[in-house]
Amino acid sequence: MKFSVVLPTFNGKSKGFINESINSVLNQSLKPLELIVVNDGSSDSTKRYLETFKTNPIVKIINQQNSGLPAARNAGIKLSSGDYLCFIDDDDIWESDKLEQTQLEILNNMETFLHTNLTLINESGETIGEQCLNHDTVNLDVLKLKNVINSPSSVCLSRSLIEKVGLFDESLKSSEDYDYWLRAAEYARPHLIKKKLVRYRVHSENMSKNLSKMEIFNLFVLYKHSSFQHPTSLQLQTFYLKFYNKYRRKKDYINATRCFIMYITHTILIHFERRHYYDNHTKL
Repeated sequence: MKFSVVLPTFNGKSKGFINESINSVLNQSLKPLELIVVNDGSSDSTKRYLETFKTNPIVKIINQQNSGLPAARNAGIKLSSGDYLCFIDDDDIWESDKLEQTQLEILNNMETFLHTNLTLINESGETIGEQCLNHDTVNLDVLKLKNVINSPSSVCLSRSLIEKVGLFDESLKSSEDYDYWLRAAEYARPHLIKKKLVRYRVHSENMSKNLSKMEIFNLFVLYKHSSFQHPTSLQLQTFYLKFYNKYRRKKDYINATRCFIMYITHTILIHFERRHYYDNHTKL
């Protein structure tokens, strides 16, 4: 069983975390077949830094014009040749047995779509929390209500599944990972490895910090994957509650209030939809 790893980066050297990310892959107890680092048109010293890895037979470097995160991941997918493909972002860290534990899970359960729990760290690498789930698998309907796959850095996909799903949607400027997980879940249920095998870094440069952009594209993905391109009131209720909590934690009370109003609106709609359904069926 051979693992390819794709690491997209834009100005990773300036962020200051890419060295830890790369070394966490190279120092795995189970060595990957290849680590493909995609430099997406960095304007800092990232390209020069990556040249120091050219003598490492595992590392493959792609330098491309800035095309966005989905295009960078796609470039890595196209070059990869492993039986399974894993992703890691340029600010996250894998535990040393991440690939070994993933291989054990595959051998024991023959899974094709896997993800793990996370340890949350700050810019200094100090532990500040965790994101741990308890389910074994979730179906597509559950995934449409909530993206339970906390980070691309935790995900591993089989080559056969990727061939069915295709590439990331390059038209999406955010939430392209959620879109991909939903498409993949049409063929295979996401299977959780319950160990914390990824250290997810929370810092000022996280794309997820841009909540307004994230909200817009999350909503677009939700509509894209809904029946007749219209989400249910339950999906929208869950969506607006999620972003209400995100804005509230960021102390953006204007957007938090807006999302809370939308949450209440869809909560009321759910009540009337259920009442309408009950009334119609009791008449039969």
